[in-house]
Amino acid sequence: MKVTMRFFTILKEIAQKNKEEIEVPHTTTVEELLSLISNKYGPQFKSYVYNQNGQIKPYLQFLVNWANITTLHGFKTLLKEHDEIAIIPPVSGGSTIEP
Repeated sequence: MKVTMRFFTILKEIAQKNKEEIEVPHTTTVEELLSLISNKYGPQFKSYVYNQNGQIKPYLQFLVNWANITTLHGFKTLLKEHDEIAIIPPVSGGSTIEP
């Protein structure tokens, strides 16, 4: 089955594209997809997504069809044909408007 991986910020630079359609087995989870993508794009991608202990960095958000995986089954969420998966980096900055 095919799913679409969306890349933002530095991941977009690493992948040299903003999205990619990927062929995966029908039983693929978000966790397995991350492993496949990490192997494809190498050390720079891996170090962005995983910490030194090989665990997924907790401040990244992972979305399937724009729903946070924490509202689904986490990294064990099974993917379906045509799902869109996105890794959202932490957001910082902004400004306050005072009257």
